[in-house]
Amino acid sequence: KVDLKALQKIAPSVAKAAGALQRAQTKMDRINSDSLLVPLRSPVALIQSKVDGAQSAANSSNIAAKLLPAMLGAKSTRHYLLLIQNNAEVRSTGGISGSYAILKAKQGKLSMGFQGSIQDLKPFAKPVVPRTKEEQGIFPPTLVTDIRDANSTPDFPRTGQITAAMVAKGLKQHVDGVISVDPVAMSYILAGTGPVILKKGVAIDQTNAVQLLLNTVYRFYQNPTVQDDVFKLVARKVFNEVKSGRADSRSVISGMVQAANQNRLLIWSAHANEQKLIATTGVSGIFMGNDGSTPHVGLYLGDAASTKMEYYLNYSTRLVSTGCLSGKVQELSTTTDLSSSAPTDATKLPDSVTGDGTFTKRGTMRLILRFFAPYHGGFTDVRVDGKRQTVYADPLYGRNATKVFLVLKPGQTRTVTTSMISGKGQGGDAIFSTTPGVQNTANDVQVPSACK
Repeated sequence: KVDLKALQKIAPSVAKAAGALQRAQTKMDRINSDSLLVPLRSPVALIQSKVDGAQSAANSSNIAAKLLPAMLGAKSTRHYLLLIQNNAEVRSTGGISGSYAILKAKQGKLSMGFQGSIQDLKPFAKPVVPRTKEEQGIFPPTLVTDIRDANSTPDFPRTGQITAAMVAKGLKQHVDGVISVDPVAMSYILAGTGPVILKKGVAIDQTNAVQLLLNTVYRFYQNPTVQDDVFKLVARKVFNEVKSGRADSRSVISGMVQAANQNRLLIWSAHANEQKLIATTGVSGIFMGNDGSTPHVGLYLGDAASTKMEYYLNYSTRLVSTGCLSGKVQELSTTTDLSSSAPTDATKLPDSVTGDGTFTKRGTMRLILRFFAPYHGGFTDVRVDGKRQTVYADPLYGRNATKVFLVLKPGQTRTVTTSMISGKGQGGDAIFSTTPGVQNTANDVQVPSACK
């Protein structure tokens, strides 16, 4: 149980500290350390860095102090949908949400209630919410009918709205928000809890969580019901261990921070006043549209064959600003390398991993890659292994998307390159965001501008 009265008591002091540090940061930002005498440059730059870090921490604490009492049920009982994304079947924000639970918060006390899977929330015959015209051009109809595809969009607040509507209609359960994690995030948190006993002789810890949940379960248990039972057991055991208070709280929080930095821990609130504050934080999962002078570039992946083969997928993207045109329009390019570490005899893996061969040959991956250009920008060239591809221009929140379909065989590496331009006035450092995969994935990476 969280002591909400203690949290409310310290909130004014936290707000005061955040305000003071914000004013200090504003003053420090006016100083160009490079223009100072050489002996002063390093000390001043160091102080600026420390003030920036302190202000960021204080601001986050201030937002948390404002949000937590209400979100943890200080005034009324809250219910949240907990989505556990499965990166082995990749989607834009991580993976399919085939496993979920309902969390309850009352006067600071957290508990886990109903746990379910796709067996309990089957696809709907009609959309639970209408697809926008832009969504119709980019995402499949199942975005708003199947919980496994509700995060085909890279915009987590939209996923929150859709999945909340799904549980309201399919489970008759109102939720006040949606929280998402994945097995990689759970492994970071397990660094603080230590091993969690699942049953006699079987434990999950930070070293085996990802393999167990994203691969071993499917290789050893062919029955979907048994697979779901394993996911339910793990979710409840880890949740209970974290809330028990026995864990090293600093390590648990550190794990959550690491998960948030990689966009593996996401939160959406159905309450507009709360969501407005969450939107300013790193756990919002917002797909950025117009962000002033900052050009945002994104790559989001999806499994197009209903497999769990992305457990074997390795990918990385390098974004570079290659030029600055008139009006502070940047020329940008990406190079994405994708490789499969699947065994050469991957066809011997069970159908629960490879799929039944309907959409792609068993043992291969069939992926859809959605690249997004900066706001009011667009793509000029797209190539796969050097071969020019069709360039699409489907907009989402003012950013054009182009898509690439890719088949990846065991042991194969393929390269996708894109060239694009930003919108006018976007001369700041670029930000690259992507789907968090099975591997440790850097996210929201800042890239130096060619306009500076």
